[in-house]
Amino acid sequence: MQHQVYLSLGFFLSACANLEIDSTPIEGLKTEEYNKILQLKGYKTLFTVAIGYRNPEDTNQPSVKPKSRLALENIIKSI
Repeated sequence: MQHQVYLSLGFFLSACANLEIDSTPIEGLKTEEYNKILQLKGYKTLFTVAIGYRNPEDTNQPSVKPKSRLALENIIKSI
């Protein structure tokens, strides 16, 4: 069943992108603690999603500052 939830996550992330809302899934959290805080009965936490609007003044965005890569010959050495 948990694999089916990931399908819904994909739709949720796509919907956020369509609405120009930034979102990112987060795994590796302490699910037992989340379950206690949320007082879940009959459910369990699989992941969480952080959502929000981008700060227009953030200069560390690909549209403002493109990604850069080292030259291939600086990374791979043929022997």
